[in-house]
Amino acid sequence: MFRRNLTNWNHYPMIDSEVISPTSESECMDALKLYPELIARGMGRSYGDASLGKVVLDCTAMSRILELDIQKKIIVVEAGVSIDEILKQIVPSGLFLPVVPGTKFITIGGAIAADIHGKNHHIDGTFTRHVEWIEIINESLQLVRCSTSQNKDLFIKTCGGMGMSGVIIRACLKLVAIETAYIKCIKIPLYSLSELLNSFERFKDSKYSVAWLDTASGNGKKLNSVLIVGEHEKAANVLIKNFELKLQVHKSPLMRIPKLFPSFLLNKISINIFNRFYFLINAKSSDSKLLHYDDYFFPLDKIKSWNRLYGKKGFVQYQCLVPANSSGEQALKEILLACSTKGMSSFLSVLKSFGEANPLAHMSFPAPGYTLAMDLKMNNGLLNFLDELDKIVENCGGKLYLAKDARMDRSFFLRSYPNRVVSNRFVSLLSNRLGLNTSDKK
Repeated sequence: MFRRNLTNWNHYPMIDSEVISPTSESECMDALKLYPELIARGMGRSYGDASLGKVVLDCTAMSRILELDIQKKIIVVEAGVSIDEILKQIVPSGLFLPVVPGTKFITIGGAIAADIHGKNHHIDGTFTRHVEWIEIINESLQLVRCSTSQNKDLFIKTCGGMGMSGVIIRACLKLVAIETAYIKCIKIPLYSLSELLNSFERFKDSKYSVAWLDTASGNGKKLNSVLIVGEHEKAANVLIKNFELKLQVHKSPLMRIPKLFPSFLLNKISINIFNRFYFLINAKSSDSKLLHYDDYFFPLDKIKSWNRLYGKKGFVQYQCLVPANSSGEQALKEILLACSTKGMSSFLSVLKSFGEANPLAHMSFPAPGYTLAMDLKMNNGLLNFLDELDKIVENCGGKLYLAKDARMDRSFFLRSYPNRVVSNRFVSLLSNRLGLNTSDKK
């Protein structure tokens, strides 16, 4: 055990924590017996305060791959293993995870607790839809296996439960077959929000889809964006003679940001220049091309510690969900117009289409509609500005992603998440802020 100032990927907020690093199930149990309140934590790559608390159980040392059955397409892992390590093991065997987020540097325990989503939610749903079973130490300090057919209530509380149901020890995951490590993708430049939403509908049968947005151009009538759709490529279409190279795993990050950047370097002007340049580069051609899965799914992972670009104050990622109807489209227009007119430039903004909600996860984020995520540099007026965006989102029946949130008002949360997971043993900054450490669900 040791004390340290702890923060997550966006450097906001920060807390002085006691950190315990168990290496086994028994050491997790010992910690739970010693501390009446704590929260489990993975690699700290969330953008909120869900894995921050006065006492933190760092599970990253529990990172073994316990079983890989290539024929049955399943893998059993400890909760602290990362998507990065799993892909290194399974891709050479022609296997892939059914759902991956925008970074491979997260743990499986975190992926389950946040019920993460990817670029294929409209087809394959969230991460926990592909989990066979979970073994977890619950509030009663019992190791329990849960699934859709065994201890189902605990399974539902754990999937998307933000750590409120217990400490995940290990899990069994389903895998999918791939022929190559490559994604065939098409980039489509678009010039308005209505064009973009229509294009999502046009490509709804594509396996993967995500759109990059230039929020500075979103003045209500115009919006520069690039829709990127993709499919796993067949082996016959990849012109590489050595078959092993067709299933080549990703490489380590090519660049590293050595220290925090001076805050003034990332400003409205530099962010807008970057976004305009990015659009011009990607608007040149809509021809299909092959990208390695690492380039398609995890482009930012190539720059180690890229979060340091935002300086000491860090940043906030604002990720909201709006319904797929006229009120949701109007809400997106209002959000983008507010960003443009008030000079709240986003360094990176993406829009994705969501399919059906996960009925087996009480606090899962995705539901039919569109999710907008924006990285916004922390400044004196940002939190008040985000309160204004909250009103727009709530008025259209939307909500915010708990894994990306560190400042949502409790009343907004209670109205937008009617099914909640509460606990008096598992305590985080998020659970305190949103009222999850009480038996009162009202």
